[in-house]
Formats: sequence, C-alpha cells, structure tokens
Amino acid sequence: MTLLEIALLSITRRGGRFALAVFGLALGVMAAVALFSLSGIMVAELGNRLDEFGANILVLPQTGTLNLTYGGVTLPGVTYEVKDFEMAVLDKIGHIPDAASIRVTSPKLLGVVDSTRGQKVPLAGVDFDRESRLKAWWQVQGRLPEGEEEILPGHAVAAALGLRVGDSLTLGDRKMTVTGILEETGSPDDGLVFAQLPLVQEILGRPGRLSLIEVSAYCNTCPIEQMVGEISAVLPDARVTALKQAVQARMETAKRFQSFSWLLSGLMLLVGSLMVINTLLISIRERTKEIGVLRAIGFRRRQIATIILVEALAIGLAGGGLGCLLGMVAVLALRPMVGSGSGAQFFPWWLIPASLGTAALLAVLAASYPARRAADLDPAEVLRGQ
Repeated sequence: MTLLEIALLSITRRGGRFALAVFGLALGVMAAVALFSLSGIMVAELGNRLDEFGANILVLPQTGTLNLTYGGVTLPGVTYEVKDFEMAVLDKIGHIPDAASIRVTSPKLLGVVDSTRGQKVPLAGVDFDRESRLKAWWQVQGRLPEGEEEILPGHAVAAALGLRVGDSLTLGDRKMTVTGILEETGSPDDGLVFAQLPLVQEILGRPGRLSLIEVSAYCNTCPIEQMVGEISAVLPDARVTALKQAVQARMETAKRFQSFSWLLSGLMLLVGSLMVINTLLISIRERTKEIGVLRAIGFRRRQIATIILVEALAIGLAGGGLGCLLGMVAVLALRPMVGSGSGAQFFPWWLIPASLGTAALLAVLAASYPARRAADLDPAEVLRGQ
C-alpha cells in the first residue's frame, strides 16, 4: 500500500472523528468567508450612504477676502464681495477624466436682498432637483418649489420673518410664495431662503453667475484627492477642497468593519485548527500499535509523518470546500440584513481557491505536532507495551 492509501484508509476507518474535525474547520472557513464578503457589502453600502449624505468636494472662486461660513461663503450685509463663477464651469467639471464618479453637482448663487418684512434676507439660488439629491436628509413642511416664483425658507429665517406655508414674501421687486419650510438641520441652510437659480440670478443682477459649487462624488470608486486634482486642473482659478471629515469618517468606519471581520475570522479558524490537532492526537493514540508495526517493518519517521500530514491535508481540503459552500449560503441569507450590496460584488470568486488553500495550510500546520509525535514513537517500546 502507498502512503496515500494508508492515510485514506485511516480516515475511512475513523470517519466520525475526522468528520468532526472537518466540520470544525469548515465552521472557521465559513465564518471567514461570510464575514469577509458581508463586510465588503457593508462597507460599500456605508460608502454609498455617506456619498448620498452631502457634498464631499467644494469648488470656490479664488479670493483673498473670503470668510468661510456656508460652504466657504459668508453673506456680508448688503455687499457681496466674492468673485463669481460662470455657468460654463459646470460643463468643465462634467468632463473631467473621472466624471463617472460624480453623483451630483449642485451650483449655488448666494446674496442678500431686501424684503417687505423690513429685513434683509440671505438668498440662495439652487437647482432644487440637484440640491434635494445632494441633501437627501432634508425634511420639508409642505413641498419643494417647482415654479419660478416659489421659495423655501430655512427654519431660522422662517421663524425670524414669521413665515408659514402659503405666505407671500416680496424679495427685491418679486413677489414670492412660500411652498414649504425647511425643518431645522443645524446647518447654515436654516438661515437661508432658497429659490430657483435663474430667478436669484435675475434678482441679484448677476445673470449666468455662481457663487460656489458643491460636488458629491462616489468615493468608493475614486479617491477623493484624485477628484480634487482633476477639478483643479480644469478650473485653475478655483479653490477646490475635499471635505475631509465625511471622507475620513467613512474610511475609519470601513476599517473598523474590516478589522473586526478579520479578528473574528482568525479566532474561528484558530478554533478549527485546534480541533484538527485534537483529532489527530486522539487518532495517533488509538493507532499506537499500528504505527509501531509500520515502524517495525521498515517505515521511516518521515513516512509516518507524511501519513499524518496527508490525513491533515484531506481534512483541510474537505473543511475548506465545505466551509466555502456554507459561507456562500450564509452571505446569501444575511445580505438583505446588511445592505443591497450594490456597488460590491456579492461573492468574490477568488475566495474559493483562497479558502481551500488557507484551510489546507492551517490543517497541515496544525498537524505538525501530531505528526512529529507519531514519527517519534519507538517501535520496540510500542510493541513491548502491547
């Protein structure tokens, strides 16, 4: 009989014990495979949610007199000393090399205008379709403006002016209707009155002009610094900055997810390896006489160790294959609980060979000590003891 045949015969004779070792190792592989795939889905889902949370790139005109309050712009009383962009810059941003990674580009024009309520009103001209996609967290009492002469005041300015949904407010020489009031956000949006961009350009006497541009990029597919560099290249007179806080928060959360996954996977694989060691040690104890006979008829230590290692390799491959299959089933079952998985591959197929190879390597390493114990058995003492 060959060494392989002896090893396989030993496995079949002790099927229950070896099946337990296979199952223990399979559980570790299943946990590693499932956690790795699920953490990838969770990170992608988190990235998508944070990408939808708001702008992560801010494009401002170059100026030495700007005080930053709202996205880099302060409204200084009756004057507005900030250089403007032309509308053409939107087209330039839309043609950068990584334009496909841009989720939404939201232009704004900011200024101050007199109102019939006897106060100066901070006015923001926006494209409401783009702005609502940029700020998915907005909650509005009423509805967003649809017509040209409709406005959306923020919570603070509405309270200051005593505005309610349906009220009228004259801004400059234009009579506007309040279609909704923005609920409190805790941001500068609370102190602004939002209106359609073309109308605000007309009221402020700055047709075709923009104060700033907020860009939300899908940073799962493109590094934020690369996007900033590309926009800066097409707009050399602009100041392009990444809002690091949101990006760093996402990356930190992603790292924690992945670190936790690796740690738990490692612990599960360690438990599986200990089960392999225990199974082989018990098997050697039960086969002491058999090993002694093999040594007595001329089998060398290396050959005895090889038999044990072959048994471990078989356990590793079987455990890896079963664990990978169970891991795929677990991912399929748990995916709805962690996210849609959009933007992330449901199951990276390279995990199959990786699982088999890792399980086999761990099993062989775990078998090193039992193999050495078996090889060191003295045939004379074994047979005499029997």
